[in-house]
Amino acid sequence: FLIACADDTRAVAETQEDNNCRAGSNKLLVAPPDPPPDPLDVSPQLQPARTRTDVVGRAGGTLRTTAADGTAFSLAIPKGALLEDTLISLTPVASLGGLDLAGDYLGAVRLQPEGLMLVKMATLTVEPPQPLPQDQAITFASSSTGGQLHLHPSDPDAPGVVIPVSHF
Repeated sequence: FLIACADDTRAVAETQEDNNCRAGSNKLLVAPPDPPPDPLDVSPQLQPARTRTDVVGRAGGTLRTTAADGTAFSLAIPKGALLEDTLISLTPVASLGGLDLAGDYLGAVRLQPEGLMLVKMATLTVEPPQPLPQDQAITFASSSTGGQLHLHPSDPDAPGVVIPVSHF
């Protein structure tokens, strides 16, 4: 059962001080917390010839690259997201060893420098060669070496696949 109280220290003067607590009439089930996530470690096979690198500063900027299969990636970093000039790289990923997608489409890109924290949220837009409804996209993130692969939400209100990015 749950007992909830308001002003139990009697800090607020009331005409009736004996009604500050209520007990629930139903049993309350307290479940154990969800188990901790069990991220995967994968082996990204990169497309280094398609890496795009540029210096982005306080004014922000956009980097674009295209994977061998035609998937376009665009990283938009807004004004004020970086505190100093920073060398940013986008490298398309050809495949992820250790992740069985059973023939499903894979569009992935490595963002660098690893460990970079942004002051404002950037966005990564993924445009596959064939249109992919946003509700069918499963987006994920990992370290640049493929460790700790885990689900990462995309923007449900954006057309296509748009992923908010707060750090690399």
